[in-house]
Amino acid sequence: MPVVCDFAMIQGDNAVTIGDTSNISGWTEGFNTGGRYRDGAAFLIFNVQGLTATTNSVMVEVNGKEVGMISPYHPAGAFDERHKNAQHWYTQMINIGPNVLKDGDNELKVSPVRWNGGGSDLLDDFRLKDVVCFFQQSA
Repeated sequence: MPVVCDFAMIQGDNAVTIGDTSNISGWTEGFNTGGRYRDGAAFLIFNVQGLTATTNSVMVEVNGKEVGMISPYHPAGAFDERHKNAQHWYTQMINIGPNVLKDGDNELKVSPVRWNGGGSDLLDDFRLKDVVCFFQQSA
């Protein structure tokens, strides 16, 4: 049986915010991978903005299992506020093992992330858009 590739658009161009101002407990979204090839490869792509104040990574789970982390944006030599660009969008990819995705409905969870600031600002607010899961599918 041939194996092809398909994708599920989880979040489009309309960015979602995770942090003190929105989704303080994290962001959860469902997506469907119907017809998925049982032992096939899969990966997630995220466009990320604003994850610049923390040195911590963001935990990503699919169906309750940790699949990887989104790293903060710290370009080489830009570890102070004058050189960080919180408006910059960057791409992160996370591989998903073959025993994580279901053939059908799945759930993605992106956790909030703490930063080393103080006061009432406990989380590094960041945004996600163009979140896509690519997966192998049986033809």
